Amino acid sequence: MPELQVPYLRELPYNWRVTDGNGCSTPGTWNVIQPEQIVPGITTSNSPICLGATLNLTTSNATGGTPPYRYSWTGPNGFTANNTQNPTILNATTAASGTYTLTVTDANNCFKTTTTVVTVHPATTMDDPANQPVCHNTLTDAVNFTGATSYTWTNNNTTIGLAASGSDNIPAFIATNTGTTPVTATITVTPTANGCPGVVQTFTITVNPVPVVQITNNTPVLCDDGVTSIVLSSNVAGTTYSWTASRTSGTTTGFSNGNGTSIIQTLTGAGIVQYVITPSANGCTGASSTVTIEVISSDFDLDVNVSGSNPELLLLSQLHVQLI
Repeated sequence: MPELQVPYLRELPYNWRVTDGNGCSTPGTWNVIQPEQIVPGITTSNSPICLGATLNLTTSNATGGTPPYRYSWTGPNGFTANNTQNPTILNATTAASGTYTLTVTDANNCFKTTTTVVTVHPATTMDDPANQPVCHNTLTDAVNFTGATSYTWTNNNTTIGLAASGSDNIPAFIATNTGTTPVTATITVTPTANGCPGVVQTFTITVNPVPVVQITNNTPVLCDDGVTSIVLSSNVAGTTYSWTASRTSGTTTGFSNGNGTSIIQTLTGAGIVQYVITPSANGCTGASSTVTIEVISSDFDLDVNVSGSNPELLLLSQLHVQLI
């Protein structure tokens, strides 16, 4: 049977005639009828989604045309899904963002296309906050988070003076630690952008106690050329001490500024020497305390009043005794 291929037919009647070798012919009419057009269903997705989520491409049932229908998808990053009406992409990455095309084909191989646009948000990140060491009863630095759009945080140790949880930036607050050892709180921060929670970050706030110096002055009064014995200790382990020394009266020499856990100095000449001692631990400076040493000269006069009919003279080295 002869075939005739006519491209781009229209929905019209076409007249035809067949003629044989003897010149005999037979006419006829061929009515071309356009099938009902395919109408794809509503095509969409669960976009926008977060990195690592499952992307669901969906379309409702097509209508028109001549069933049954075949559904085929193409999309970014080489994605194809044949004979699947509602495909999924597990653990979607940002490479899955873009335009997806659905082609619906009917039994007559007539087809229709439709598209949907997908957005996969990148991973939400934030800048890592710095750890903070602070001293008891001092103001912390405000913590201003950056890198995302919103933040939630938790605190595992409220004794430092910070609430157990909160959102967005952490304002400065007065840190507290009335104990004798450092107290550390771990702050866990979750950033969010485009509705997607990001990688959790942690940082610490360590509140150090303020040391108190404890002074044991074994030599409050010295003879000339005597040696001081002042022992220093504190309620906080690892405390260091520094002092400044000055003469408040007399002619005493031999004192000097210094540091250590004891003050051992030879003082010469009568007078009073004052030591101002300051403790420090873990970067925290405690209140200064003052201790004094009085030096008595070995060269001095002593007046003695002796009464009675037979006064006796007390002889002491370098003492001048007056009898009256």
